[in-house]
Amino acid sequence: MNSKIITHFFILCLMFFSLSIYLSISVSIFDGSIIRNNNRRIDLTNYFPFTNIIVKTNKETQNNNTYYNKIKSILTRIDNSASERIAFRYKFCELHGLISKLMRINLFLEVETIVLENDYLCLVEKATSPNIIINNIIDFDKWIKNNLPSTNLIYIQYPCKISKYYDKLPNGIEDARNIIADKIIQSLSNHNIKNLDLRENINNQKLNHHDLFFKTDHHWKPETGLWATKEICKYFNKLFNYKFDYDLLSIGNYTKKTIKDSLLGSLGKKLTLGYTKPESINVFYPKFQTKLLLDTLKIQVKGSFDTIFINNEEVNNKNYNYYKDTRYNFYISNYDIDVFYTVTNELSENDLTCLFLVDSYNAVVSPFLALMCKKIIIINPRRFNGSIKTCIKKYQPNIVCIAYTARIPPKDNTSYDWKLYQFE
Repeated sequence: MNSKIITHFFILCLMFFSLSIYLSISVSIFDGSIIRNNNRRIDLTNYFPFTNIIVKTNKETQNNNTYYNKIKSILTRIDNSASERIAFRYKFCELHGLISKLMRINLFLEVETIVLENDYLCLVEKATSPNIIINNIIDFDKWIKNNLPSTNLIYIQYPCKISKYYDKLPNGIEDARNIIADKIIQSLSNHNIKNLDLRENINNQKLNHHDLFFKTDHHWKPETGLWATKEICKYFNKLFNYKFDYDLLSIGNYTKKTIKDSLLGSLGKKLTLGYTKPESINVFYPKFQTKLLLDTLKIQVKGSFDTIFINNEEVNNKNYNYYKDTRYNFYISNYDIDVFYTVTNELSENDLTCLFLVDSYNAVVSPFLALMCKKIIIINPRRFNGSIKTCIKKYQPNIVCIAYTARIPPKDNTSYDWKLYQFE
């Protein structure tokens, strides 16, 4: 009997390691990335040109990076296409996930993912120096003060999935994102740059950190974006004596629609349905009247919050693929508004203009922020190819916000996140 158990265990281990090798070859489809269609992009340098030789040199570097990224994207697609043709690939990968689950493996360094309690999936990465980030923000603040003295720069630190206060990580794994975020906040405070650290708001309000995020995705939930927008508006009111009616951001003022078991997030795609389960996502519709004007420089659209921001066709889509589709972008997939757009609130009781430099966490913040300000300008620096400074000069905003989640600083200009911290 014992020999049979040993034999079965040996076969199980052999299967596991064989599938690990298999997965290492074919895991690229589950890296959590979404390939967007860039065919409709416009050249934003025509609207927001760079103004001096040094910046033009930087722009040439950015163009070179664009060529590099295009080549990299082509090679990735070729790799994915070849992997797609492997028979029963999804089932094999799910079997790998199931075996990992049964063996209680919670550390997947090949895809930079760890599993905490209750199948809560998190990214882990090695720390790099945040000095470039800090210096660029300090220089950006000086430029704003010299050129637009009535405009205020604010750095908003969004949390990452790992709480710096109570999450315990496996031995040898460092919580690099929160360590780096602490260094950035401390340095900016030392230079008298205004900042809001939402990690502290979460802790002070004794919120359950894990409940604010999806289990299988690296993003926070739409209801958390609604909460974050309210905290931002409270901060603005306190700092500048604004009169934002942030009670409109109370969750009771919204109709909630739950799409059950429809989301397998970026991290869940890596570990597959063999390891984890799909989860539900909520979509929020204002109960009060809204009247907005969206301008993407390609099109202008007038309509309600629902018309401008929520892709109801995607919300109601029942034929989604867990591994190929993302359900997080309900709020940004309308009108291709993931690079640059402005929204004018025609029912606003104030004349405030806010410009936000954003990452993907803002997909569930910017729509609600549009209900608070007269105008918002949203720039995703990763994809924005114009001059940020020219854009700021054109719109003369009351506030410029850098609003990013805690992240690992990019190593060089080939990194996906490099342009998040280039403020030219």
